[in-house]
Amino acid sequence: MEATNLEIWDRHYRKPQSHQAYPDENLIRLIRSLPPWPKDADKRRLLDYGCGSGRNIPLFLDSNLDVTGVDTSANALTLCRERYPHARFLHSEDGAMPSVLDSESFDIIVCWGVLHYLEPSQSMALLSRFAERLEEGGLLLGTLRKHTDTHFAGSEVSGSSIQLFDLEQMQSLLQRNFCDLDYGSIERIPLGDHRVVAHWFFRARKRSS
Repeated sequence: MEATNLEIWDRHYRKPQSHQAYPDENLIRLIRSLPPWPKDADKRRLLDYGCGSGRNIPLFLDSNLDVTGVDTSANALTLCRERYPHARFLHSEDGAMPSVLDSESFDIIVCWGVLHYLEPSQSMALLSRFAERLEEGGLLLGTLRKHTDTHFAGSEVSGSSIQLFDLEQMQSLLQRNFCDLDYGSIERIPLGDHRVVAHWFFRARKRSS
């Protein structure tokens, strides 16, 4: 029987090589570029949707953010809870937003390395849920796998579904719920390989109601 996306990623997070130790450089730059927050205000609330084994959690905690992480992998969340007791972690059994968050809101949602692994209808539905949970003017920080990528097909999670996006497709995906899109891209060839790892990374603001 063919493995589902959830099974593929849960297996992935059982492997030591999946436990990345350092935050993503592009996400560091985006977090560091956030406008100043009033010192007497409550902490900004951040949702890390698809937190995996928690590589970016230290960045968020060090940035004085109130952090909630969500992932479909129970294995990944077990690791996160052991490593980062000052953050909250929730399990998404079906890849959707956990219902416990229906009454909560966030200033920032990070969706790093997630959307391109979903079917188109799933990614659109998830973006709508993000917009619902963001405060007015809240920010979405995320990535999408770029159309020039040639690496995924030979990776250990290649059994997972994937979408590749050109610029127009990225804009189309986000424009229904978000505006003020800023984006960049990165392409790299791992040492000893010839295949290209290519991603868009972006910052977008929730559209006004």
